[in-house]
Amino acid sequence: MLQAGFCVDTDRKATRTTVQYIKSGGGTVTLRFGWQIISPSDTVKETYWDEGAFTQSAGQTKYYRFEYPTWRPSYDSTYKCGRGIMKDQNSGTQYVTKLVCNM
Repeated sequence: MLQAGFCVDTDRKATRTTVQYIKSGGGTVTLRFGWQIISPSDTVKETYWDEGAFTQSAGQTKYYRFEYPTWRPSYDSTYKCGRGIMKDQNSGTQYVTKLVCNM
């Protein structure tokens, strides 16, 4: 199961984004986590990636937390949603979460 969530402050800037994958079966995979600022109509404004690929086996839960101590990505009236991304480094397949919107 792939999940994502983010926190914003009062000026609509992201302070933290977490992407998590719970792998329940199958073999070991090599993955990367990312997230996107996106509009409700699926137009991507920006994509951010983690620090590098990792391996994950069945029964493991892994996550990556994007933290922003100084510069922080902004959401606005057009790009008010985010979604997590997970990319299989072997096949190139990219998986995305449902949109999480900051109304």
